[in-house]
Amino acid sequence: IGDPTSLNDDAFRVIAIDAAHAVQLQSEAQDGLNYLLAHQGADGGFSYTTASCAFCGSDSSDTAAAIIAMQAAASMGLSNTGLAAAESGALTYLLSTQQPDGGFAADIFSPSDGDSTAWGLMALNSLGSPVQIQALAARDWLLANQDADGGFGYVAYGTTTSDTYTTAHGVSALLAATGLLQPAPL
Repeated sequence: IGDPTSLNDDAFRVIAIDAAHAVQLQSEAQDGLNYLLAHQGADGGFSYTTASCAFCGSDSSDTAAAIIAMQAAASMGLSNTGLAAAESGALTYLLSTQQPDGGFAADIFSPSDGDSTAWGLMALNSLGSPVQIQALAARDWLLANQDADGGFGYVAYGTTTSDTYTTAHGVSALLAATGLLQPAPL
């Protein structure tokens, strides 16, 4: 946390502080929120980094994490004059990566994949009923792409085997989890 080139650490900082109910760290969460919003892409999305490079643009998973962080910030009572506009722009970007098959792609140029769909669904779960149709489509994509061993894999670009990373996020998303732990998971 605090690495000036890392952006997703700020999203995870806000989420973790909210999940831990660490009131004494609210100023840390506010700093994380402010840094995150100051580095939102012109396309409304978020990247994992503040660096500029060919593969450093906005992506759906980091945008989803940012949406969850913004929900966490609101739940803690944090404020930023650009919060509502940032959330709206992030949702617009995230939904632009949802494919006709219901899954989410890493970016607007890629096919649906398990990781992006799980993160996209977790973000939609945090927003609730206004995006229920999109959430159900993402859920259906995950279920349709569940492997015979019960796990989930990346799926895109010929990757077909389950992996623990995608499975953990897929299961969390399917249980309507958001990372906010509010309410606490069963």
